[in-house]
Amino acid sequence: MNIEACPFTVIAFETLEASHLPGDSGGADYRQKDAGDIRMRIADYSAGYVADHWCDIGHFGYVLSGTVTIELKDKPSVELKAGEAFLVSSFGDAAHRVCTDGPARLLLLD
Repeated sequence: MNIEACPFTVIAFETLEASHLPGDSGGADYRQKDAGDIRMRIADYSAGYVADHWCDIGHFGYVLSGTVTIELKDKPSVELKAGEAFLVSSFGDAAHRVCTDGPARLLLLD
């Protein structure tokens, strides 16, 4: 991650418009701020959410509340709870998707 020269910036995610993305089941609301090459998002996942695709984009994810399961296409799934984080590469070696049983909120950087 390369953070380009920029002024000090405060981001109030709650003031940003949410975009809704349906999953195979449930849905996710994203509030997003871009800064150069970095995309910062707060993702609010509904209970019973299952992503509608396998993702190959690299991410840093931090669970703010709830519990999420990161399903990995070719490896065992990993369950993360509030206060835990994950890192996945951008090299297509860890196709993954998010699933939830209950509501969950994540901070995602990519």
